[in-house]
Amino acid sequence: MITGFNTNIEHQGQIYHVQTESEGTTFVIVSTFLFKDGAALLSRKTQYLLAAAGQTSDDTIRDWMKDQHKKVLKDLVAGKVPLPRIQ
Repeated sequence: MITGFNTNIEHQGQIYHVQTESEGTTFVIVSTFLFKDGAALLSRKTQYLLAAAGQTSDDTIRDWMKDQHKKVLKDLVAGKVPLPRIQ
C-alpha cells in the first residue's frame, strides 16, 4: 500500500491543505487536491499506464505522487492557482 502526501501551507495569511493519493491497478491515477477550510479549490489528476505484468514499482508511483504534490504547492505559492477572494 502506498501512503499519500498531506501538507498544510500558509499562503497570503491563509492556511491551505494539499493532499495527494494514488488509486487504480492497470492505470494508476494520481490525484492531488487543494483545500481551504474543508472546501476543495483545485483537483489535478494524472493517469499513468502501468508497464506490462506489473513492472511499475511502488517507488515509481510514489515519485509520480511526490512530483505532482510539489507542483501544486509551487503553483499555489507562485500565484498560478486561481483562489476565491477571502473577505
